[in-house]
Amino acid sequence: MVLTVHNVPASIAFYTHVLGMCEVSFGDDRKALAFGTSKLNRFEAGHEVVLGPVARTGAQGPLRSASLRDPDDNLIELSNPL
Repeated sequence: MVLTVHNVPASIAFYTHVLGMCEVSFGDDRKALAFGTSKLNRFEAGHEVVLGPVARTGAQGPLRSASLRDPDDNLIELSNPL
């Protein structure tokens, strides 16, 4: 799952302190929020990436990912394990 956020530090604080997720580093020093066997990626508003398919790191290992926008301009990332 990918979220677009306006304030990265505020979103980290909310998801870690309020919801108990853990901030993790992966790939090219990218940051995400982990909970159980799942991972929540986040993009800062205005810096979202539309690309793919590309190799990425999922919560449980490598995956192939593609990002696109829906008709409401929401960024959606679809992925399959490799």
